[in-house]
Parts: sequence; structure tokens; C-alpha cells
Amino acid sequence: MKKSNVERTTWRTKCRTRLSQHIHDTIGLDVDPLHVRLTPGDDDQYRWQWLPEKGHLFEKHLSKLSTGPLMELYREVGSSFHAVKRPSTEEKAIQSSPIDEIQALRLANSELESLAEESSLRLKQHERMFYRVKQQYRVQKRQNKQLKAIIGRCRSVMIDFIQDSASVQ
Repeated sequence: MKKSNVERTTWRTKCRTRLSQHIHDTIGLDVDPLHVRLTPGDDDQYRWQWLPEKGHLFEKHLSKLSTGPLMELYREVGSSFHAVKRPSTEEKAIQSSPIDEIQALRLANSELESLAEESSLRLKQHERMFYRVKQQYRVQKRQNKQLKAIIGRCRSVMIDFIQDSASVQ
């Protein structure tokens, strides 16, 4: 087995164990490390809440992650993301506490700020690209004008040459 595969397997096992321990310590659920999921199913009694900049870690299953993201999960658990208990059907019917609503709003606000910042960066990139295209257009337009002038002079020279040739004969 390749050294990189062994290292990845080791980090995945360490990560699963750490996430399982975090779930137990945070919400009191005992989840076997082999059953820890980054994208828990409907039957799982937990889910994850994360800062927007850590969302990329939860887009794949643990088994699909490379060593870098596994190390990041191991390092960041409890600080930039944490486990929360999935509410039961009865609990969902009960209205959330104001603190929960504030936390949810803060998380949503953070996500929106992140999206706004990303959109702003994309806009700046597009503006720079537009400026470069506009500059290239102006250069092409100037070159086309110069080529038309050269073609016009060549045409005049050719007409003069043809007329001179015809008059000599």
C-alpha cells in the first residue's frame, strides 16, 4: 500500500475518533467512530454547524477527503464547527429559544457576509477583465485603422502602376 494511502487512512481514523469524542462531549451522544458522518442522514441524531469558511469540509464524505482536509477537521473540531443535536419531531414543533434564533441569525449573517465578500471579489475580477478586453479592443481598432490606411495607399499605388503600365503600351 502506498505511503500516502496509509497516511490518509491513519488521519481518517484519527479524525473519526476525534469527531465521535466531540459528539459525545458536546451533546452526549455515543456515536461509533465508524458511523460518524460529515453529512448525517435523517436517522442520525446529530448534525454539524460550521463557519462559512469551513463549509468546504462538509461537501464530501469522510472517506472521500484527502489528508489535508482530514487534518483540518481534526484540528478545527470544536472551534470553527461543532456538533448539535438534531431536534426530534416533537422538539421541532416547540418554538426555538431566542438564544437559538440569535445563533441561527448570526450564522446566516456570517454566511451572507461571506457571500457578499465573495461576490465583491468576483465583481472586481470581472471589472479588471472588462478593462483588459476594452484595452485590447482599442488596440485592435487602432491597428485596423492603420491597416485600412495601408491598404488604401497600396490600392492607390496599384492603380497608379496599372495606369502607368497601360499608358506605356
